[in-house]
Amino acid sequence: MNKLAYAAYDGKIWYSIKLQVKDGRFKVEMSNFVHENKKGNAPTCNLGLITIAENYTDKGAQKFFHNKVWKDIKVKSERESNSI
Repeated sequence: MNKLAYAAYDGKIWYSIKLQVKDGRFKVEMSNFVHENKKGNAPTCNLGLITIAENYTDKGAQKFFHNKVWKDIKVKSERESNSI
């Protein structure tokens, strides 16, 4: 997110790709998006499986940051999926 306050969330998004090919046509299905922050960053900032839930959490001191990053990850994951 290019802001120092979100540095603890910096990491990777893992996902699965399923390709189906038949008669010169193909279908791509992406699923199982999982956020994993870099080793050494706060373990609580590892958001795990990305779901369709609107917010990540409604509890805890970091809920503002978690929810902001959650929404950003969902938008970027959808954008990446559509580009593939």
